[in-house]
Amino acid sequence: MPDTRAVFTIVAKNYLSHARTLGDSIKKIHPELDFYIFLSDELQGYVDSAKERYPIIEAKGLGIAQFRQMTFYYSLLELACAIKPFCFDYLFRIYQYEKIVYFDPDMHVYNSLGSVYELLDHKLMVLTPHLTDLKLTGEGAMPDDSFLFVGAYNLGFIALRKCEKIIEFIEWWKSRLISKGFADHKDAQHVDQKWIDLVPGLLGDGVAISRNPGHNAAQWNIHERHLTYQNSAYYMNGKPLLFYHHTSFNPHEPARLASRQSKYTLANKPEYKEIVTAYAAELINNGYDECSKYPYAYARFDNGINIFVFQRRFYRMLIRSHQFLSDPFATAPDTYYDVLCQNRLVIANRDQSEYIKADFKTSRIAERYFKRCLICLKKMIGIKYYYLLIRWLQNNTRPEEQIFLIRKGLSNNK
Repeated sequence: MPDTRAVFTIVAKNYLSHARTLGDSIKKIHPELDFYIFLSDELQGYVDSAKERYPIIEAKGLGIAQFRQMTFYYSLLELACAIKPFCFDYLFRIYQYEKIVYFDPDMHVYNSLGSVYELLDHKLMVLTPHLTDLKLTGEGAMPDDSFLFVGAYNLGFIALRKCEKIIEFIEWWKSRLISKGFADHKDAQHVDQKWIDLVPGLLGDGVAISRNPGHNAAQWNIHERHLTYQNSAYYMNGKPLLFYHHTSFNPHEPARLASRQSKYTLANKPEYKEIVTAYAAELINNGYDECSKYPYAYARFDNGINIFVFQRRFYRMLIRSHQFLSDPFATAPDTYYDVLCQNRLVIANRDQSEYIKADFKTSRIAERYFKRCLICLKKMIGIKYYYLLIRWLQNNTRPEEQIFLIRKGLSNNK
């Protein structure tokens, strides 16, 4: 009888080395489990899927009605997260699996997943919270308020059991992530993850919230979990480490542990030396240096000009108001790109996918100058109107609220 359990991950092709490494770690312990890689991207000839050891399924083949629009108004990260319920649906529906585990590609499995699948014998879903120890949320921990934005549970891991209630949940989740899966403070969204805060209330006792320190250990909970290595196995707080989340890990700088934080390094966490050194070697052996150079298929208009978040957010608002429904990547006359050009909202850059704060080399000088201008403005209009101006700016300085910059071209595209 074929195994009714499966595991999958989602990547853009620049993260394929991570997916391969994750798959290898699973197969080493569970050779019987099927492992799938869903691609929130297109292979474009950079990778021969027939030569890959794990099946690769391109997201464009999942049958998502609004997929073309999603690839434009979502960023790379947002799109990868938004297709997650569609991947669950695909595996449940097409392959008839009964129990499915999702892992982010930067996860690594170190011990049997049997206990996770056993939870699904009597639960519908398994989640892991970002924090599990109230006493350890002070010094040394990430700021508690950061989780008010990203959510209570980390969706780098989620496990589901097929049943009528879960199919209903997946449809609910899909309907929201079609257009409400942005990383957006203003709209209280954080990709696919924030919606899951509602699930324990919706599914009640059907949700298992695992506080096992060996489940989903990562840099955000490193302050409450102590790693040890004994008898050729890793342990967290004395319990077997099942899977570790190597988030923002650079294999060429393993001593940093996670590049998005500076609090923990091998200097103050020497017990991590063996685990990160081994993981770095696996990533590199699985093609990290080559894969990291692969371009994102949805990063450019069809003439090669890079798409910036500003333009993606514009399109989000136009779609919401049903003002513009053509292929957003097209650059022919009477297209979205044409409208951007008419309104001088295109940056003709073929070399860089996005601008970052570091590009503004005089940012500190500019910031001081801007603050002086604001002080002068406050003196001119008084504190009452200055306060009202600040309130207005809070609500109208997002790219989504800058639609007034588009003054030409829309009349032909409604």
